Amino acid sequence: TPPLLSPDEHAHLVRAYTLISGEWEMHTPAGRSTAAWVNPALAEFINVHRKRNRVAVGRSPGPPPTGAELVAAGNTSLSESAQPISISAPGAAVYPPIAYLPQGLGMGIARALHLPMASAYALARLVTLITSAAVLFAAFLLVTPSPLQLALLALPMSLFQMASAALDGFSTSMAVLAISLYQALPETQPRKQPLLHLSLVCSILVVVPARLHLWPLLILPFLAGRKLNSPWAGFINLASLSAVVIWVARVSRSTVDLRR
Repeated sequence: TPPLLSPDEHAHLVRAYTLISGEWEMHTPAGRSTAAWVNPALAEFINVHRKRNRVAVGRSPGPPPTGAELVAAGNTSLSESAQPISISAPGAAVYPPIAYLPQGLGMGIARALHLPMASAYALARLVTLITSAAVLFAAFLLVTPSPLQLALLALPMSLFQMASAALDGFSTSMAVLAISLYQALPETQPRKQPLLHLSLVCSILVVVPARLHLWPLLILPFLAGRKLNSPWAGFINLASLSAVVIWVARVSRSTVDLRR
């Protein structure tokens, strides 16, 4: 599919870039929405393709970018020496950069190899798709999925999001993995249960701050900890819960969204 057709995909790309730029907490310029510093090549790629998509659906006046402009934006390579540009992405400010590991890895590889922006975007999508599929495969090895679960994952929109550079595909896969880890824990050998519990906590730390409607998943480590009957499990659970609450509260308080 053409670039940036997924809802808010441009904002997810901006947030993913902060994983390799080191700007874990985004900034808020005076009079503007919360933003992040990104490579000029990425900013131009986003601006050109967003304009094309907005003109196509009637949300923006004026002629769409020409084919030459689209090609030029895709041929510009990511360069570490380029002066970064601040681009607004308030919709993704609350999401932790760690939730964008696949996208960040793809763009990091592209920057290291000096690939053009079009290839960097394609690589980010490819790595995200492969990672999401691998996480789902691991979840299915733990617990056999139900037909309903497979049907929901096979919905056209689910497949479309999984193949995009947005957060939805990877976060959905991590949520399925978290649930599978919890279900598999009682049937696992006692010596392996602490590892599964730790994996459950790590997966929840990735997915819950990025998907606030999945906050009920935070109860799973505590339920699993009761089965382990270990003080260390309780400490890890409280630490992870505190980390999620502190991150969301801190970032939500500093995020400014002036979009209409």
